[in-house]
Amino acid sequence: MDWSCWQKLVELVRSLDPGPGSARFTYTDADIVLTWLWADANKRAVSWACERDSWPIFVRATARPSSSRMTRRLRTASVRALIDRIESALRGEPTGRWAYAVDGMVVRVARHSGDRNATFGAFGDRGYKLHAICDSTGKISVWRVTPLHCAETKMARRLVRAACVEGYLLADAGYDSTKLHATCVECDVQLVAPRKASRRGGGVRRGGTPPSRRRSIDLTECDRTGFGRALQGARKVIERVFARLENRFGVTHPPPSVRGLRRVRQWIQAAIILDLALDKFKPQPA
Repeated sequence: MDWSCWQKLVELVRSLDPGPGSARFTYTDADIVLTWLWADANKRAVSWACERDSWPIFVRATARPSSSRMTRRLRTASVRALIDRIESALRGEPTGRWAYAVDGMVVRVARHSGDRNATFGAFGDRGYKLHAICDSTGKISVWRVTPLHCAETKMARRLVRAACVEGYLLADAGYDSTKLHATCVECDVQLVAPRKASRRGGGVRRGGTPPSRRRSIDLTECDRTGFGRALQGARKVIERVFARLENRFGVTHPPPSVRGLRRVRQWIQAAIILDLALDKFKPQPA
């Protein structure tokens, strides 16, 4: 992140900070959040950002909170509320309302790690999973982080209820679930997910298959207009979002200092905030 983009982010963070909150605090909530974001922007531990030598030379005169203070303050309700306000302000209003995509990305930790919250999943991986829904423009609308063993369809149902999803929800074959279809119908959303390989070729039970699922099968297997193929192509937007997060911040492999579900969530949220800031504050072509 270049310095001009960082300065705009600093202005936004300080504008959203309501004030010192308590006279006993030496540092404001904005100071805590900016130190936390600076560490993630440089792919370093929070303790690294607490050192003055870790900042550009023209801002080293500013006092920085200690590592222990950062740990305590990042758990307070006021700091967490400020972080959520920053994410909402950077995201803005959704612009791609006609289609959304849902998917999950594995966040791996070492198999021999002492992280008690990390669990094993498919293919012998161990760690966590980032579940997200993004709009057609590539902005993440809602996300959650869970241990790796949590089912994608179960988390997708929670995300659909939490997000303001409209139109079509695009997913891969792993999300072909009767319960997820029912949840989407409750929220006036059409789920479009290919049938799993084990279910293909067996025909469609017109009497027992819900209309939402029949519509999904028609779009993915009986498409005559090309609209279904266009929808399946639009689903790749979330794969590009995950690839961008990995290329910019390496979210699939958290550093050794990031262990435990709470810290992994904070670390991924910092990456999402910085990713939104880079897109919002990037220089416009002349």
